[in-house]
Amino acid sequence: VRDIYDAGDYLVLITTDRLSAFDRNLDSIPFKG
Repeated sequence: VRDIYDAGDYLVLITTDRLSAFDRNLDSIPFKG
């Protein structure tokens, strides 16, 4: 699974083997997920 975010001056590329694992990481961020 690959996700690309526009962070203004640069792009953030996140690559994970499992979408579920990535979703759990988002849950740890306040006001996200």
